[in-house]
Amino acid sequence: MMVAAADTSDGDGNIVVIGTPPSSGGGDISPVTGGGGGGGGSVSSDSGQHIMVYGHHVAVINGVKYLENNAGTAVLTQSSFDGTSTNATPLRLSQVDQAVQDATESELGRSPSDQDYSNAYGQLGNGSSMASVRSSIAHSQEATNDINGIWQHILGRQPDSGALNYLEDQMASGQESLGNIAYGTAHSQEATNDVNGIWTRILGRTPDSGALNYLEDQMASGQRSMNDIAYGTAHSQEATNDVNGIWTRILGRTPDSGTLNYLEDQMASGQRSMNDIAYGTAYSQESLTNINGGYQIILDRNADSGGQGFYANELAQGQSLANVFQQLATSQEAQTQIANFLSRDVGQINDSLINNGQTMLSDIAQAYQAIRNYTSEELQTAANNFSTQFNSSTNALGSLMPQTWQGWLGLASTLVLLSPLAPEAAGAEAIAGGANLLTTALDVELHTAAIFETRATVSALPDNAISALEEAKTFIPNQTGRTLQLDENTTVTQINGTKSRGAIVFQGGSDDSVINYFRKITGYNGDLNSIVKKDFGNGQKVWAVNTPEGNFALRNYSASAQRGGLDKWTIDFPEDYIQKDTDEFKFNF
Repeated sequence: MMVAAADTSDGDGNIVVIGTPPSSGGGDISPVTGGGGGGGGSVSSDSGQHIMVYGHHVAVINGVKYLENNAGTAVLTQSSFDGTSTNATPLRLSQVDQAVQDATESELGRSPSDQDYSNAYGQLGNGSSMASVRSSIAHSQEATNDINGIWQHILGRQPDSGALNYLEDQMASGQESLGNIAYGTAHSQEATNDVNGIWTRILGRTPDSGALNYLEDQMASGQRSMNDIAYGTAHSQEATNDVNGIWTRILGRTPDSGTLNYLEDQMASGQRSMNDIAYGTAYSQESLTNINGGYQIILDRNADSGGQGFYANELAQGQSLANVFQQLATSQEAQTQIANFLSRDVGQINDSLINNGQTMLSDIAQAYQAIRNYTSEELQTAANNFSTQFNSSTNALGSLMPQTWQGWLGLASTLVLLSPLAPEAAGAEAIAGGANLLTTALDVELHTAAIFETRATVSALPDNAISALEEAKTFIPNQTGRTLQLDENTTVTQINGTKSRGAIVFQGGSDDSVINYFRKITGYNGDLNSIVKKDFGNGQKVWAVNTPEGNFALRNYSASAQRGGLDKWTIDFPEDYIQKDTDEFKFNF
């Protein structure tokens, strides 16, 4: 009789026999030798019942199932199954099924299908051994595809024909399984080199042994491919930090999310390394513009191609833009700019002043890069918040330099706003460079420091002070011919001023008359020595008083006076007190 495969399995996985088989002893057929019945690896099955399993003949004798030859005329023996022995014991179907299951799971990594059983029964029934069946499975297209897939998944390539045949032979002989091949490939020297190469290319280092073993185990189990490892490494927090660090070091900012993702994708695909990103960033137009801006601010000229390329290479190799500015500020060319400024505006040159000048140029250049894209409103806010005060340094530059990063930002913003260009046109060319920059910065710092704090307070202004201040507010920069009465005996005349700060400049007067005018507008009648805020030596001082109208300062020190200008005295009014961007009276005599 014939039984369909789907109807022939009981709870134990055995074939359910339809009908009542003969009963005799334990159900086994007695071993036969020589030509006992079937001969040639089979025995007669005339005494049993015949069924079809997966389309092949099976004899059921005493309740035990035996695989028959394809003709259904004889039961196969153990010698046929082994292919080497002379054991004539009949071949139980359960033994065949177990062997097929073991081979399929080992060589294909899955449970056998009905077709797998059918193929094995057919091969065995045609006289092949189980070793031949295993070889057929190991060399099947499915096994070939699996091995090729493992290599492609892990190594990004397929094995050559010799390697493929060797691995399939190893599976056929039982020395290797598909799982072992996956593990061996994932932990091969080639895979190790590839993982190390990915990490070195992206992170600049190799993984430790624990991380390497984990990643290779992930590939062996099929949870990750080499491409997955590349992608995961490129998009790791460490890689993100490295890219952000490169941009911050070179450009002073981090990339937006789209740019960051693009760069990490490029590393994942192998099109770029982290080193490539560093060089690409350093030689970008933005970076070259920043370098040129440093030249303009520090050396008062555009960068030559050789210098620009040199510093771009320095950035690519790990230097920061701040380092580049420091190198420019300490160059011999910058020393010449600083010396010119000191000789012209300070009146003396020494190592301390030169060092201060280098710091001024370098830090203003750095601050300028930070505010380069500020709107006019942001520039104005930073400038409004700028304040400095005299510190304990014994020289003019050192005593005035900002002590915080916010201070440098405020100073740079103020310098931009004082430039000949409008704030919205601010660019690298909008700010003076070299010696001229130091001159303007010194003027700004002197004025700001002079009115930042005072040594005395006038609680109420007399009427004549209020009248004098109201008159002061009517003066406009760069007019000529208007007069101002300093005291009972002295009148001065306004002349054209050239300062970008918009000071009101007067011709005439004397030391005493300027001091008298300062006393008049502040209402201060006390000892001047008690309100000295800073003493620069050589009789050059800053005096300051707080009034209900704000802080006022008197000084006989200014950069323009040091470089030979006639403005011997300066009175600093509160910010924008006279007119917008106008808060100084200067007196030439």
